Amino acid sequence: MLKIYHPQIVFFMETKLNVRRMEKVRRRCGYFNGIDVPVEGSRGGLSLGWNGVHLINLKSFSKNHIDVEVQEEEGKPCWRFTGFYGDPEVRNKAVTWDLLRHLGQNNSVPWLVGGDFNDILFAHEKRGGLPREEARMEAFRRVLEDCFLEDIVFTGPWFKWERGRVEERNIQERLDRGVATDSWIQTFPNFSLRHLPHSFSDHCPLLVDTESEQKRNGHNKFRFESWWILEESCEEEIKKLWEGSAGSYQNRMTNLAKGLKMWGTTMQAKRKGEVKRLNRRLEELNDEEGTDENLMEIMEVKLHLNMEIDKEERYWEQRARSNWQQVGDKNTSFFHKYASQRKRINLIKGLQRADGSLATNEREIEEVARRYFSDLFESRGVGDVTRILSGIKSCISDSMNQSLIAPYTEDEIVEALKGMGPTKASGFDGFPVIFYQKFWHIVGKDTCDFCMEVLNCGRSLKEINKTVLEDSLLIMCCWLMRYFRSGRKGYMALKLDMSKAYDRVEWPFIKAVMLKMGFAESFLELIIRCLNSVQFSILINGEEVLNFGSTRGLRQGDPLSPYLFLFCAEGLSVLMRLACKEKKISGAKVCRNSPSITYLMFADDCILFGDVSNRGVNMIKDILKEYEECSGQCINFEKSTMFFSANVYEQDRNFVFQNLGVRCFNDPEKYLGLPNIVGRKKKLAFQVLKDRLKQRINSWSIRHISQGGRETLCTELENVMNAFWWNKNNGKRGMHWCDWESLCALKEEWGMGFRDLNCFNITLLAKQGWRLLRNPNSLLARTLKARYFKDSDFLKSNLGRLPSLTWKSVWATKGLLLKGLGWRIGDGQQVSIWNDSWIPGNNVLNGQYQEVNSNLEKVADLIDSNTRKWKTDLILNTFEEREAERILCIPLPLSPFEDFVVWTGEPTGDYSVRSGHKTLTHEGQTQAHDRFNQLYKRL
Repeated sequence: MLKIYHPQIVFFMETKLNVRRMEKVRRRCGYFNGIDVPVEGSRGGLSLGWNGVHLINLKSFSKNHIDVEVQEEEGKPCWRFTGFYGDPEVRNKAVTWDLLRHLGQNNSVPWLVGGDFNDILFAHEKRGGLPREEARMEAFRRVLEDCFLEDIVFTGPWFKWERGRVEERNIQERLDRGVATDSWIQTFPNFSLRHLPHSFSDHCPLLVDTESEQKRNGHNKFRFESWWILEESCEEEIKKLWEGSAGSYQNRMTNLAKGLKMWGTTMQAKRKGEVKRLNRRLEELNDEEGTDENLMEIMEVKLHLNMEIDKEERYWEQRARSNWQQVGDKNTSFFHKYASQRKRINLIKGLQRADGSLATNEREIEEVARRYFSDLFESRGVGDVTRILSGIKSCISDSMNQSLIAPYTEDEIVEALKGMGPTKASGFDGFPVIFYQKFWHIVGKDTCDFCMEVLNCGRSLKEINKTVLEDSLLIMCCWLMRYFRSGRKGYMALKLDMSKAYDRVEWPFIKAVMLKMGFAESFLELIIRCLNSVQFSILINGEEVLNFGSTRGLRQGDPLSPYLFLFCAEGLSVLMRLACKEKKISGAKVCRNSPSITYLMFADDCILFGDVSNRGVNMIKDILKEYEECSGQCINFEKSTMFFSANVYEQDRNFVFQNLGVRCFNDPEKYLGLPNIVGRKKKLAFQVLKDRLKQRINSWSIRHISQGGRETLCTELENVMNAFWWNKNNGKRGMHWCDWESLCALKEEWGMGFRDLNCFNITLLAKQGWRLLRNPNSLLARTLKARYFKDSDFLKSNLGRLPSLTWKSVWATKGLLLKGLGWRIGDGQQVSIWNDSWIPGNNVLNGQYQEVNSNLEKVADLIDSNTRKWKTDLILNTFEEREAERILCIPLPLSPFEDFVVWTGEPTGDYSVRSGHKTLTHEGQTQAHDRFNQLYKRL
């Protein structure tokens, strides 16, 4: 390994040798300079060697570390490296972390720490064995935060340590890692960290290369810079170039790009060092006498300085592809750091060939990319689609088609432009959306004319069409909860993995499905022209190396692609429905009277259900084969997973595996991003969500985010810990001056307006409860009703016996819904006078006036069915004057319809998370507001 990579500095751990023997081994490896720490008993032992290229100054060492200062070549900065070995004993972890904190005190130079920390940061960094305690991982995260060390990006195997060769006993963890301060990352922006393969050790070696930038040949493509907009001469330059160009629209855009590229190069040269110059001038002016002329110049210099800082921020924000400015922070160092990290991640140094070998030079990389993408986007043709089309009904009416084929207008183009992200990835011409949004008054008319010529007149798209490379979830959870328990019949669930689903879609299949549905041929022709005019460009490290056309596939990121893919997925839906109708497959049920479920599908996420029998398994196999032949889809059975109910025997499971070639999982992993089976260990099931959040927060250095930016983070992400808000800039814990509940209060209630997680979660879940009320015939509502409230409705339901986590979560929102629920009176047959909230501004009557007239039950009893008016005398005699007036003000429809529930917190009558959260938190915050008002009046 050392002979292959020739590292200039090498750190050995767990040498298990004394100093004399280790020095001999180190010298044999070619490192004549170094320091060796002896073994203690039969454990430990460290060694750091270097080959004389660098000047190394030893700072300190112990049985757990070797700390040195590295002086690069003349003119290059000095930096620090610490080889670290964490104690494997849990009882000694605190001592190890205190050592690292001590090493990090008063550090002023770029610092890299690497080695075996013998611990992990997050739960997903371990596979197999018992889960790691959260407290241990938190302690590790805390020490890195205290030392301003960040986990740096790497390539290679994820898990660095492995034990046990038998699958059931195999444990893998990421114990070895490299961490560095932000100053070290900025000092070596082109560094790389690689996890190398290992053969005899249970640890993978780490290789850090401080100068690993990939060489690039040729010129980068034109990109419109968003900071150009802040230049006073930008608009004038664009107008001059646009009006001075002739020819077609594409030629004018090409000439505009060439002219702006030259102009931008000139502006960039002028800006070089402008911030430093303005800062120096500002210092000079501050030292001078404060005359009127001096003060005016100070204001002018400050204005120019702020403008230059804004330009710098826009420059790095565009490269970071982040919307941080949009959510409230202004920080160039953050964008610079983010863009540098993104550049390192996107750098291509090699591509793996189909035979497993690695292509590393530029020509080989280009050839591998060309073969892969050319093969991926080449059509294989479609099979016989007759059976699929026979199951599709025409559902597009003439009025729908008239709306679809109506000529496009300029207003529609402008509206679409306004809804696009300003600095999202630009098109092939290098102009992002922000260019059109800012300079629409210059290029807008010509752009509109060109777009309408394409959309309305059928102009070819090939010259411009280029590109660079919740119900289902709830039902799934209910079904899996049901089939943890055994029954007479065995069932299976097959979670499909579609290989490159969008890229393999066959265009003729989509056209045939849409035509059978009744879409107008003129509209279909426009869709097909959008598809078959696509030209792809392969970019390798920012350089365009190949252009090619495609004969199949949908473009990722195109707003139209998800809708077109639904027509492709409809093929599988039709085949499953036909097989169920012909009784060739039988779906699964949550309970005896629930609907039969044969499949759940959301875009390319699909789960098929069926009984475990020869006929059922073979039928699913035939359906999937026919779907692949017709649509172009390719199902990766090796990555697809199978789950069985508890009563399926081992021999039956093996039969399924052999026929379908899938793997078995006792836990069917995730569906639509969330765990399907939660069980009793809820914290463990959702640990990955917590880990992702902590990783995200830990990736933001507090020194790069202002206090105002932290406020925005808490508000936007809706889940940032108290510690993040109160932390001091030196990484130490700050004083918590009030509790989190006070911070979650509205700003008008003397809070910060952060959202309380528990309340917000309830308001989100209430959306599902609302859907059960408003859509009682949906598949989810019918499934839950059959299982939990067969003889009543959702609002009157009980939790039931052995409920699933899904049902418990939705059922818990009844209290919130009842607070803001009301009824829209139609025929009055569904609404109880005494037990429902149907009078505006009133709560439930709860039989308040029932003694006056005990014969009244439903609101229909108060309505004259012939005249469709209220029974005024009856109402006045039964209710008090205030309630009677409110009832008589309720409008009644001339043609009776069925009563339906409304949400009183919104004018539309539909529940929203915003109004639900306000309803849930209003009572407690109002009480707190009253207390504050009383206190204020006493002062």
